[in-house]
Amino acid sequence: MRYSHQKEVRSRAETGNCCLFHDCGVGKTLTALDIIADEIAKGNAPCLVVAPIRLIHDAWMSDAAKFHPGLDIQAVYHKNPKKRKEQLYADHEVQVTNPETFKNHFTDIQAKKYRVLFKDESSDLKSNTSQNTRATLAVAGFKNRAKDGKSYDHSYVIPVRHALTATPAPNQPSEYWAQIKFCTGPGNQVFSDNFYSFRGRFFYSIDLGNKRKKWIFRKDMFDEFCHKLAEIAHVHRKCDMPGLPAQHHKVHDITLGSQEQAAYDKLKKDLVIRFADETVLATTALTEIMKLRQISSGFIYGEKETHLIGSTKADYMFQLLKGVSDQHIIWINFRQEAEALKHLHGSELLIGSIPLERQMDIIKDFKAGNLQHIIANQQSISHGLTFINSWDATYFSQNYSYELMKQSRDRQHRIGAIHDCNYNYLLAKGTVDNIVYRANLAKEAMVNKFLACLVDIQNGTQPDTTGCNTIFNTTHTQMIKRGVMGHLKGKE
Repeated sequence: MRYSHQKEVRSRAETGNCCLFHDCGVGKTLTALDIIADEIAKGNAPCLVVAPIRLIHDAWMSDAAKFHPGLDIQAVYHKNPKKRKEQLYADHEVQVTNPETFKNHFTDIQAKKYRVLFKDESSDLKSNTSQNTRATLAVAGFKNRAKDGKSYDHSYVIPVRHALTATPAPNQPSEYWAQIKFCTGPGNQVFSDNFYSFRGRFFYSIDLGNKRKKWIFRKDMFDEFCHKLAEIAHVHRKCDMPGLPAQHHKVHDITLGSQEQAAYDKLKKDLVIRFADETVLATTALTEIMKLRQISSGFIYGEKETHLIGSTKADYMFQLLKGVSDQHIIWINFRQEAEALKHLHGSELLIGSIPLERQMDIIKDFKAGNLQHIIANQQSISHGLTFINSWDATYFSQNYSYELMKQSRDRQHRIGAIHDCNYNYLLAKGTVDNIVYRANLAKEAMVNKFLACLVDIQNGTQPDTTGCNTIFNTTHTQMIKRGVMGHLKGKE
């Protein structure tokens, strides 16, 4: 069965390249595979998919085997560069590789003369000057200057190009530029071919001194920006998806132990905590957040060692899961949090430093019901996995990335899920935990409001821009920094 949005974008892809801004869990990969199958039927092969390494097998290869078993598809990834090159030159209809291989073997990629390219998680094209962005835009026909001795040949253009992501611009609207130009190619369609001309049209600058500028979105350009973006983007939100179960969110207010609270108050006041002969110094806003978040989890990292302070959150976590038989995902942000939870019965740790083969075994065991809990790092594991066998999750600590929060929640809430999903957030009272959590919710509301405008345009109706004038003028990082600075000054 295919849903209406999948049929709609498949039809739209027949008329030209587009950005599929589809929410997590609504069948993006399957939609892309359908489009690829259509292109192959028209003689457009070979096809290339560039996706984060975790998605190669967990999404693309698995979905192809399940929904398109006749598709000749190969994963191009190997630790040995020679083996990767051999895989790359093999003859297959579809090949799936990661961004690092795409950059490092760019000359070989161009020599293959692919006819179709899907850029998965295209939101990684955040910086207009990164090697990743420059290489990706080169296959769309954009000439780039050599940077750090590296340039990318733009002489061959892959004709069919689609971008794919659930979080197209998690930080600021300028992040749309490269994704849009990847699909349109040169010619000033939608946005200017030059990033700085694009920025000059939709933003104005404030001089901060020391050759630094702050770029502010022009409020009167919001309507134009939305309509231009809608020319090339197809949006589908999870809230418009029929049949998905509900999501329930519960905040657990936790009172820190006396030693943890004293350490927190000291760092909050002085930003310096002394353990024996070692000084742990927080010097920037983000470092302040990091150190305060660590204390709320019962520890703090020093230059030489990890200092344990208390176990309030860990004790609460053990009590929360006591007598619970359902499978559970515990999201963490620090390795020391895994150490605090390592005695949890029936659990395995799932973080980026674990070899990929071992990670795959852990994932299989969890999906098969052989594990009750996985303790997973948001930074490295929140993308690409599907865990509809589980519907309960707890956020042991808060990550100040809205994108990671959304991606991690959607591991369980997606097509095929039949149970309501329950999310627990462990927030230490009176700490930065609450500020980061609220900032993520505020960012989510802003993103949803903007996407709703794109959906209105897509449906042929006038977008409701009420309350959208400030939607782009406060970045997520600014919200967190502002909240933290107020917290440190006692305004919280």
